[in-house]
Parts: sequence; structure tokens; C-alpha cells
Amino acid sequence: MNPALYHAHHSRYTEDLPFWLALASEHQRRILELGCGTGRVLQPLLKVGNEVVGLDNDKQMLDYLRDSLPDELSERTKLVEADIIDFQLDQQFGLVLLPCNTFSILDAEERMSALGNIRKHLQDGGVFALSLPNPHALASLPEEGEEDIEDTFSLADDLETSVQVSSAWQREEKTVTLFWHYDVMQPDGNVKRHSASVHQHIVEVEMLEAEFEQAGFDVQARYGDFERSAFDEDSPNLIYVLSNA
Repeated sequence: MNPALYHAHHSRYTEDLPFWLALASEHQRRILELGCGTGRVLQPLLKVGNEVVGLDNDKQMLDYLRDSLPDELSERTKLVEADIIDFQLDQQFGLVLLPCNTFSILDAEERMSALGNIRKHLQDGGVFALSLPNPHALASLPEEGEEDIEDTFSLADDLETSVQVSSAWQREEKTVTLFWHYDVMQPDGNVKRHSASVHQHIVEVEMLEAEFEQAGFDVQARYGDFERSAFDEDSPNLIYVLSNA
């Protein structure tokens, strides 16, 4: 995936940022962000004074983030290329964040590996917070969603370059595959398409919470949106705040 396109698209979503920033303010400890990508969440955390380690398994995304960080923010962050299921760092953290529905791309075995690994990197009394899609919403999708225009924007470093984003999906019994297509207008008037996809697992709340317990976590809070409303089947999100059991 082209990191500039990814960042230009996803950085337009800011609804969750106050939630992650509030958690950081409440706990005021060294932060680990898993799946940091191009820094949509990491950069706002740095800008308010936090020290953050950002981890991602995509070198291109990390290179883009590293190049975009001003010196004063680079001094308070470390970027690590690794996978969330088996990363090994030489420190523990008071707050571990996993935004952007990333946990939902893992299957059951990968989730348990990731949870065990995260717990090893969490300080006593530390907090692990993550956001997921509402499994009821995923399960209720039609089997196929036709391609539909989602957004149009210009690239930050080239305001004359127009990008149109369309999305679609395919649902199976236990997974939903999401597709994004980025149609970029070239200087010669032609359109170049870049595509990306992600597989999300449909995991019921009861199964998730059983996995959390098995991995040694207590559920401190379960929310249905980033305003911390109670979760129900119609909630737009599924958000957990966990602590060491």
C-alpha cells in the first residue's frame, strides 16, 4: 500500500483521537502504540508531550512516518519494525494502545499470541486499550457490498493531485474482507488505481472476553463508541480497556 495515499485517506478520520489522548493523560506513562502505521494516532500523542514507541510490521509505513516527524517529536519516539504477535522489546509500558480495528485482522491463534506478548510488555498496573469493529454489525452485512465512492481528497504534498476512494466488501461466515480502491488523477489526465484489502474476523464479545481472561487480563471497561457510551448490538464500535489480572 502506498503510504502517502494511506496517510492522506486515514488521517482524515479524527473521531477517536480525543479518546486515545485522554487515556494517555489519565495514565501519564510511557506508551506503546501497536500498528502505528503512518502515525495518525502516534503524532497527536507526541504533540502533547508523551513518550511513545511505535511498532508496525510495514517498513514503508514506518519510513513515511519517520520522514514526516519533526526533530522535536523524533526525540520522544522510537519506531520499531516488528509484528504484534511476536515482538520483543527491552522495556515495559504503562499504556499499550491498539487502535484502528487492527486486532480484528488476527485469527484465534494469533490473538492469543499477541495478547500474551502484550501482557509481557505491560507494567504492573498498566492498561491495554484497543478498538474493534462491532461484531454484530459485521455479521449483519450483506454477503457482498458493491463498490461505492467513499471520499475524495488531494494529497498534502500535491494539492493539484485528486484522489477518489471507493470501497466494497465481501462477507463470509466468520470474516469480512474490506477493499479500498484509490483512483489517482495523473498529470496527463489518466487515472492510476491503487488497491488495498484487509480481512477482519467476526469474533463475538463472549469469545473475545474469554480470550482476554485466558491471557491474564481484566476488563476494566467496554464501550460502544469513543464517547465511552455503553456497548450494545447497535454500537458503531467495540472498545476495551484492559488491565493486568
